[in-house]
Amino acid sequence: MILLDIIKDHYTEYIDQPNIVFHTNGDLIVICKLPTNSVTDETRDNIYNKYYAKYNSDRLKILAIFNKFLPLQSFEEVTTDDINYKVLNLIGSANVCINYYKSIDSAFGINMNNKKAEKYKLTGKFIQYLDNGHIAVEGNLIDGIETGLWKYYNNDCKIIKEINYKSGNIIGKIYNYYPSGNIKVIFDTNNHTKHGKWVSYYNNTDKKIAVSGYYYNGTKHNYWIFLNEEGNVYCREDYNMGTLIGQSK
Repeated sequence: MILLDIIKDHYTEYIDQPNIVFHTNGDLIVICKLPTNSVTDETRDNIYNKYYAKYNSDRLKILAIFNKFLPLQSFEEVTTDDINYKVLNLIGSANVCINYYKSIDSAFGINMNNKKAEKYKLTGKFIQYLDNGHIAVEGNLIDGIETGLWKYYNNDCKIIKEINYKSGNIIGKIYNYYPSGNIKVIFDTNNHTKHGKWVSYYNNTDKKIAVSGYYYNGTKHNYWIFLNEEGNVYCREDYNMGTLIGQSK
């Protein structure tokens, strides 16, 4: 069972309840009830998915506190650098914004990073959400290590990057995209460093090349060709380990 499933199983009484929300502070997840007289920004019009979006309220009532990496260990009271959390107490007050999520999935994914995922050997589907409720990053983990295809999105729900992993290492090419969906850049890597062929494209469906060149361990090397949208070369640059040694136009 993956960690998020353990959390959902242990705190099942709070999952998918209309007035139950989830506040985060570092690795803490604070399960809260949204009082009926709370002032929130849930009605703002830039939300893509209301269930996964991030909101603010002036007050929340604390129901449970736990560390998302140690979910079976709960706390009655926790004091952090900036706030005190105590079960059955209210956090927030007038003119104070306390962030929260309607989904424990979003609360779990926030502040996650590769080091934490690897430390706690997380396994399964990994998803991070943007404040508007859209997916920011999605991929799979095995014992905290990236595996398979990972996708990265912008604020407008468009894919901006795709990377394939095997045992945490990038395999094959990295693809970057324009917001239109057209391919922007394709390049090879070695140990997470640009190494090999690098090609950028004009923003059109014909995949017309704009620039083509090579990297060697993260530095430009060999010749680089620049083309206009008609496919004609208008510049060539020659590099030796990052140093420009020749240019012709």
